[in-house]
Amino acid sequence: MPVHLVTVGMDNDFLNIADKGTDEYYTAGIYLQYGFASNSPKNILRKILPLPSSKSSSFFSIGLTQWMFTPSDLKTTNYAKDDYPYCGSLFLGLSRENIVKQKNLFRSEIWLGIMGKSALGEQTQMLVHKIMGFEKPEGWNEQLPDYPLINYNLYYERSLLPANDIVKVNGFAYLQTGSLLNTLSAGIDFMITNKKENNFPDRYYITTGNENMHDLKFFIQLKPTIRVVASNAMLEGGFFQEKNYYHIQASDLNRIIGLLEGNMGIHARRFSLICKQVLETPQFKMVHGHVYGSIILSMNM
Repeated sequence: MPVHLVTVGMDNDFLNIADKGTDEYYTAGIYLQYGFASNSPKNILRKILPLPSSKSSSFFSIGLTQWMFTPSDLKTTNYAKDDYPYCGSLFLGLSRENIVKQKNLFRSEIWLGIMGKSALGEQTQMLVHKIMGFEKPEGWNEQLPDYPLINYNLYYERSLLPANDIVKVNGFAYLQTGSLLNTLSAGIDFMITNKKENNFPDRYYITTGNENMHDLKFFIQLKPTIRVVASNAMLEGGFFQEKNYYHIQASDLNRIIGLLEGNMGIHARRFSLICKQVLETPQFKMVHGHVYGSIILSMNM
């Protein structure tokens, strides 16, 4: 069955089941993506996103992502000292994934975009808050200034247990480097699924020899992660800018962050629905931890 996958997703701390909804820190994210499977050697994304086993079929994606960060107090018209700066980011993402020997998943990514006023974070949040009747954020005039975003990221995940069981345990690592984020993450992916032979059931497009895309597929997932942070432009501002605006000092960043992600997903015929909850320890010294949720819907065209 050909794969032409359209995905829309939303992150929002209003979906925070731990604190019954907040509106602060990483407050929202929006995703729109088109993905397709291809083994054509003429695909230009294959050339700019090299991976091991380069001749095998890959899953490619092209999409837009917008992130929005705000302080805990949305009423102040000035920056909130010792709190998150207002920041929006908007970027085009290109990615390629390969499966090698059914046990290894590789992903290569490029992000190209901008943060600051041109990322339209203010306009998006104002529109959503107006429609939903939420509190109006007053401090976007103090947001971090425009800065170009270029990031190259590599992800690797490997099955650690035999594939013929409903319980899966994978290990993963994720490297981000560029003008937006410089981090290294590692963790364990615990899964329960009805697909015994499939080591990556959270990927809609992956099937095995005895599995059909029309078959019902579900999974429950728990991913504890440790992230080491070298820099974060959405807190510190751009590398080469004169820092004459409010930002978080590099000395105040927490260099080691813990995350716990819980997911539930179901794939049925042409549709996929995934719901997430993410718990994150404080990103810098003056704030507390944060929880947000995600809803991701995909349809195979």
